[in-house]
Amino acid sequence: MKKLLIFLLLLAGMFIFPLRLLSLPDEWTLYVKDNARDYIDGQQNDSAVTQEVPTSYINDIKLGMSKERVDRLLGKPKDQLINQYNDTWYVYHHQYRNFILVDYIESTVNGIYIVASPFHSIENVKYGMTKSQVQQQLGEPLEIFSGPAYHLRIDEPHALFYLIDGIYYTYYFDQHEDHQLVGMKVVTEALENKKTRLYANPSNELKTAYETLDYYLINADRVKHGLPPLRYRDKISNTALKHSQDMADHDFFNHINLEGLDPFDRMQRDALHYRLAGENLAYGQISPIEAHHGLMNSLGHRKNILNKDFEQVGIGVAFNPENIPYYTENYITEN
Repeated sequence: MKKLLIFLLLLAGMFIFPLRLLSLPDEWTLYVKDNARDYIDGQQNDSAVTQEVPTSYINDIKLGMSKERVDRLLGKPKDQLINQYNDTWYVYHHQYRNFILVDYIESTVNGIYIVASPFHSIENVKYGMTKSQVQQQLGEPLEIFSGPAYHLRIDEPHALFYLIDGIYYTYYFDQHEDHQLVGMKVVTEALENKKTRLYANPSNELKTAYETLDYYLINADRVKHGLPPLRYRDKISNTALKHSQDMADHDFFNHINLEGLDPFDRMQRDALHYRLAGENLAYGQISPIEAHHGLMNSLGHRKNILNKDFEQVGIGVAFNPENIPYYTENYITEN
């Protein structure tokens, strides 16, 4: 009881005296944050065990639906994360199963993203279809994606983009699952046009949101493949963040930094003790959604995400002067 009381006092102090995000945290702060995370995760998991999981709700969420209606179907959102549209993703899942993001404008659904669960779209486009089957149903996809102040020539071998009746559809495929459709994003023009430039304006809140969403996506795919979710570790994230910031500041993209240190050197320098470790890097993707699908389509990166022997992960996101994000994922199993 005494240990629990001390821990709760430490937890309360963390929220009363929040960490300044402009400086890197010390080891004591990271230790307290990691233990606080374990405590909170444990509480959430305990309550989730008794929660009834809907079996067919995913295909019931539609553009124009009220937030009240969505919450009745999905339950209360697990999190809220700002996104690249200068708006907010509401995060719904049941221990990472049936993972869905919903964006609301004036309490009305204007954006949906689904991954790692069955779904269907317009014209009988369904989870598990191939690219050629989707094109047979919907015709030729967009070659140029135009926003309010930018034009982007599309060169993405594992996705298809469509603009149909004022709605943007993005279909994500996985070459390592027989090139099947595994994810879908649908966004109204009203939401897309809230983004005035290709990349979102960086902020501490956006950085944290990108790191958190990347973590959720990793676990959604791990659970889909029958693997346990990874635990998030702030101490590992601190190492990952320093590498992302280094790449963004010094304009390079490599597992080996300008000092000649590889991921394992950097982990050891930060006193991370492990028996197994790995690293994934991504650069230039507009959001963690695109970054995650890119990594899942790269065999080596995919093996890290779906490695059954990894237990923990830390994620760091940094932005260069052009607002382009750099993503570092460090995977660890401690000694």
